[in-house]
Amino acid sequence: MAKTGLTLDKLDLLVPEGKTWSICIGAGCSLPIFPTWGELAQAILQSTCGVTKKMACTISQYLSPDIIIQSAYDKSQLEATEFAEHLSSSLYHRLLNNLSSLDKKEIIKCLSSTHPDPNRKWAKFIEVVTQHGEPSAMQVARIITEAYVKNKGLESILSFNAEVLLCSLVNAIMQIEHKHNTKILDYITEPTSSHYKGRISYIFCHGSVAIPESSRVAQKQFNSLDKLVFSENEYLQLANSSYSWQSSRFINTLTTNTVFFVGLSFKDQNIRRWLAWIHECRKQAINKFNNQHDCTAHYWIEKAPNDKGVKTWIESSVAHLGIRMIWISDWSEIEQVFRKAIKL
Repeated sequence: MAKTGLTLDKLDLLVPEGKTWSICIGAGCSLPIFPTWGELAQAILQSTCGVTKKMACTISQYLSPDIIIQSAYDKSQLEATEFAEHLSSSLYHRLLNNLSSLDKKEIIKCLSSTHPDPNRKWAKFIEVVTQHGEPSAMQVARIITEAYVKNKGLESILSFNAEVLLCSLVNAIMQIEHKHNTKILDYITEPTSSHYKGRISYIFCHGSVAIPESSRVAQKQFNSLDKLVFSENEYLQLANSSYSWQSSRFINTLTTNTVFFVGLSFKDQNIRRWLAWIHECRKQAINKFNNQHDCTAHYWIEKAPNDKGVKTWIESSVAHLGIRMIWISDWSEIEQVFRKAIKL
């Protein structure tokens, strides 16, 4: 039976001192700066195939985003690199649109930086990011930087986004608030990516899209189009593979850490499949040794619906995946949740 979700007023320590933990983020953390996957798919239809906005909306009622992107690639008959440029432009459009050429150049440098470079204009970067409204990623970035500075056991960040907003905000806050100049994040975009002691792994589970108009070095660093899980073909290849570096990283993280999910909808079948397998293994181990451990090991932070009946349905939808809900009344409470859960 599903456990009743936790609320901020009843929330206590969830990660004991000395235990490692991780964060898993989805597109919801990047709103309203970056589009949702569905919005991105519609934008791709319009930019690559000349489809009207009205028709793109209609198509999206019948087809999922990964199918739309696959179909757009097929019908556009564009080369892979050219299609990738459309994908990159659509993804970063809101953030970079309407900036002066000078500001745009500076923001691209901030996005491209893999460490809290003191030569970057981070205050300007945050100003541009928040001009449309502060994304939840800002709160998560504050938690990440503080956990790192206080050595609170944050081991990794699993990202199902293909953009670099959160990691860029981490670098910005590390420089502005902590005057820290050296690298704290290792960007994991492929099986051969390295992870160094004393850094937090930032794992792009769906690959990453190149930052528009960035340098060649940045293009090489962030562009992992051969590993993007955005089109239906790539998604199915991942789903049917008995092994992938994404599943390996995800499973390893969730079997060794307490994980907090933020900004995800839990509709991704790969995530649900991996979680179900992990949870079943955990239950078998608990039953085998007759341990009194709690089967729930991970938490999904989500805004509570007004209907209590809907809340119970959502709680049931992830209970068999080993997930317990943490309900918040407003997205501004995310930072408070982490401060209570890990005692920052």
